[in-house]
Amino acid sequence: MAWKVINSKYAFDNKFVKVRQDECLLPNGSSSDFFTVEIRDWALVVAFTPSKEIVLVKQYRHSAGQELIELPAGVMKKDEKPEDAIKREFLEETGMGLKQIEELGAWFTMSGKSNCKTTAFFGITMEQKGAQQLDKEENIHILFKKPKEVLQMIATGEIKTAPYIAGILAAKEKHPEYFK
Repeated sequence: MAWKVINSKYAFDNKFVKVRQDECLLPNGSSSDFFTVEIRDWALVVAFTPSKEIVLVKQYRHSAGQELIELPAGVMKKDEKPEDAIKREFLEETGMGLKQIEELGAWFTMSGKSNCKTTAFFGITMEQKGAQQLDKEENIHILFKKPKEVLQMIATGEIKTAPYIAGILAAKEKHPEYFK
């Protein structure tokens, strides 16, 4: 049963993130404030090279306070489709193109506190198209790992971010032939 919103306002609002404060009427008749972090949706790709290695990126994440190993990913621009966003982001982060992509699924990134959705793709890379085109905050190192190594990195906690883990596991489920 959906909660009834009695009043809504933005407690914080800038071009990167908004925090919405909703006063809600709960099913039990009481009211409570609920805060939702609004962040643009984003896309990620489990991209395989022709030699069946997975393309990973390693970069510092200030919110986590450490370097993390992730999949190529990025936020969608306004009115941009997820498949267009991931092709653009993959090229920017790796300098490579994607010759084939297939949607693996979409899910909420952190449903208890945010309305942000992540769309995951399976992809096959093309040859190098050029240099990375990084934003000023980005310092991305590209890694190429065999699928079994990537699964081991999940098991040992080297890959620590849930949407990337979900994307890798969805790719393994839909394309087990790449994980042999």
